[in-house]
Amino acid sequence: MGNKGTDDSINWTETILSTLKGATKEDTGGEASSTGSLPVKRLRRLVLLSLQIDDSDKSGKKTFKRTVQELEKEGHLNLDADGTVTLKKQKKRKAKEEKKKKDKKDKKKKKKLNPPSEEDESQIKPEIEEEKEAVKGDSTSNAVDDKASKNKPCKGNPQGVTRLFLGNLPFAVDEAGLGAFLPKDVTHIKWITDKETGKFYGSAFCEMDNSRNAAKAVAMAGSQLMGRPVKINFAPAREGDAWPPEKKVVSGGGQA
Repeated sequence: MGNKGTDDSINWTETILSTLKGATKEDTGGEASSTGSLPVKRLRRLVLLSLQIDDSDKSGKKTFKRTVQELEKEGHLNLDADGTVTLKKQKKRKAKEEKKKKDKKDKKKKKKLNPPSEEDESQIKPEIEEEKEAVKGDSTSNAVDDKASKNKPCKGNPQGVTRLFLGNLPFAVDEAGLGAFLPKDVTHIKWITDKETGKFYGSAFCEMDNSRNAAKAVAMAGSQLMGRPVKINFAPAREGDAWPPEKKVVSGGGQA
């Protein structure tokens, strides 16, 4: 598993699974709610768009088909006779998430029944002050960053990429909403729209202010925005791409 096709920087398996995880009924013409399934042609189109591969690329289509077949053999998804690809629910993961929620509720309930004593409060206050100082120190270090360190490799982002691809965005999202959702500063946004109709595809390219904040954004993949789990991947600009754009916010086709 982990088929990367013809480009070592492309992880087909991860992209296919994350696209299915973010699929909603709205993607197939119904009301928006999580389904984990898509028609195979729709899935292929979204995956190729996410990986910045032309929809007519034969090599990309073959790699997509091969990776889907491998994932089906390994029990990660089902390909129905009608051409619908469905993600198999992982019972262990679901049980683990439910246990985590239950433990959190029990902890809150216990805290209400046993309020902290004066001695506990005296210990909590210094800890809060330490946290404030740590946050203050982090803010100061962020302010010191300059252009030279923008693309500096860091944990979670060894290539120092600052350009991101975001998929499964709500159709009502705007610049302010996306900026509030992502960590720190988004310097440029390109909304991906249909070349002929101008219709928004629910995807965008974003430029983050530095590589560390780009890594933090990618770590948010799957987080809910207006009720939809957002797909977030690193998307380094290709040679010859006009990126970042001259204006802060632009719209257009899938390429920069």
